[in-house]
Amino acid sequence: INGLVDYFFQKTYYILPYIDESLFREDLSYILLEDKSTGHSRIEITHPAHLTTVSLLLIVLRLAYLTINVQDYYVDPNLIENVNLAAILRSGISIDKKFIESAKLIIMSTPGEHNILRKITLQNIQVLICLRLYRILSPEDGDESYDSAILFAMIVQMLRMQGMFRDPDNYFEVITDERVKTLWRRIYYKVLHLDVMQSLNFGCPLTIPDNEWDIRLPELNDSDKKILQSFKIGKAINISSDKLKHIIREDAINKEIFLEYDLTILLRKAVKLSHSLNDPCKRSDFNKLFQEIRDFLSLR
Repeated sequence: INGLVDYFFQKTYYILPYIDESLFREDLSYILLEDKSTGHSRIEITHPAHLTTVSLLLIVLRLAYLTINVQDYYVDPNLIENVNLAAILRSGISIDKKFIESAKLIIMSTPGEHNILRKITLQNIQVLICLRLYRILSPEDGDESYDSAILFAMIVQMLRMQGMFRDPDNYFEVITDERVKTLWRRIYYKVLHLDVMQSLNFGCPLTIPDNEWDIRLPELNDSDKKILQSFKIGKAINISSDKLKHIIREDAINKEIFLEYDLTILLRKAVKLSHSLNDPCKRSDFNKLFQEIRDFLSLR
């Protein structure tokens, strides 16, 4: 578990930055208990809310396993530097799609008032958005099925009920953790992109209207911005190399989200032109939009 969780945040996290490492590891510490004398571990559930952490863990393990370069190990075992990952490959352990099926079962069958259909939390939304993105990333599933669309509709409605169409700074007395604010913003902008891609795939209208949200794009906090700027101009900085790598990575992810949002806006224009039922669009409007998309592809 440690080997795969470490690998997820070293390699896989960049394509799925909707799980904060420090928050996740903190949640994991409540359920993953180790017997120091034997080295054996167990998962212990003392509260129904912990089941969401188990679901998220199963998804993390599966995605990390999928991104291990197994070929490297067979070419030269020393290319797999993480000793825990090397041990997994030697033992033949397989983290297969049953982990995802179990994650779905757990999140949907949590008992009582903590059931996902009764209690909406950011962590529940995290699990659902990761399951939705798994359908896009995974080798075994196609992404053009109706159950993907139904899962997405559920995510959108949960975001609305949770108030996640507003920027977290609007809830300044409730949401004070910058890590939570970043997750909040990243998740919403990914949902905006999934909305337009679903419209293009299925030929259906957009689920989220233009005037529904006022969320800022994610960005580094002021302290990390100053550190990164100092690094870029060659000033001395008094932080660890791991901290610097973390800041550089988070900044790169935020820039990619900004770029994807610009693309999302162009594609939303295309969908709205196509679905203009009462006011048919002009060919010149399509030609103008096509040129904008060409410019985006060639210049951005």
